[in-house]
Amino acid sequence: MREISYLINSHGLTPTQVGYSILDMKTELNISGMTCGHCQTAVSKALKSVPGVQDAQVDLTSGKATVDGQADVQALIAAVVEEGYGAQAQQ
Repeated sequence: MREISYLINSHGLTPTQVGYSILDMKTELNISGMTCGHCQTAVSKALKSVPGVQDAQVDLTSGKATVDGQADVQALIAAVVEEGYGAQAQQ
């Protein structure tokens, strides 16, 4: 799905212009450094603050985050890192 998002965005289009719902787009991240509920909340708030994010779910136990919406992966990672945690896109 990330490849589709890149192709759409690189041509100056939006997902809805080519038949995709913004909520159809999911980005999954591996998050490191979370140790408690406060960490989980901080990461969730950071992800939700990124333009284009419709929703973000963060799982403390697995260290994974799922982001719904049309948001740049690097912007998501930067938001998490700014809060003091590590993040990388799942392959």
